[in-house]
Amino acid sequence: MKVGHALIAVLCGALLATQGWINGQLGTRIQDGLVAAASSTVSGFVVLAAGVLASPVGRRGLARLAAGLRKRELLWWQCLAGRVARCLSPAKASRSRRSVWPCSPSPPSAASW
Repeated sequence: MKVGHALIAVLCGALLATQGWINGQLGTRIQDGLVAAASSTVSGFVVLAAGVLASPVGRRGLARLAAGLRKRELLWWQCLAGRVARCLSPAKASRSRRSVWPCSPSPPSAASW
């Protein structure tokens, strides 16, 4: 592995931790950790989607993705990583007992707190 790749990995880890801290601060100020996490996730999605749609490389990638799904070279369940990532923000906000648990079939019991 090249040193540059390792530095990028460390930077991404630091940014992820920073996002959690920012979500926590916002959640404290607005008294709702889930809304803070949702706003972070939605704004990140909007920025990412705009970047992909604005970039010729991104648009070609979307076209290849759609073609791969149509030809069954890429199966629908292989695209479920977004579902796992969606669970990350509410999990970070889970310190609030009022949080919604979209990743589990039922909320945790009070005994697990």
